[in-house]
Amino acid sequence: MREWVRDWMELPYISPYGNASHYEQSSPEMEKRTVGVLHEMLSLSLLKRMPVPIIGKLKEEYRFSNAFASVFTRHSGLFYLSLKGGIKTAILREAYQNEKLIDRDPLL
Repeated sequence: MREWVRDWMELPYISPYGNASHYEQSSPEMEKRTVGVLHEMLSLSLLKRMPVPIIGKLKEEYRFSNAFASVFTRHSGLFYLSLKGGIKTAILREAYQNEKLIDRDPLL
């Protein structure tokens, strides 16, 4: 596990806003980009969480692989995957302290 984390950290940063058409779907670089895109997507949402089926509807536009949902469990330091109510919901860990949203949007 340590080797995998070390290799992951040594991969270059890939901007979620850049063109990813030259990356192979199963490459570690594409997984790093997917993590970046999902992190950015969740950080832009009001509640810093989103149901996984909703994210799945965007997989063609963002070039996610069919197994994109495994990113949430592989990178459990960044994301929390809730199964409450029978719906998988991806939650951005850094946005919450215990059960409270740290930077609550005024619209809420």
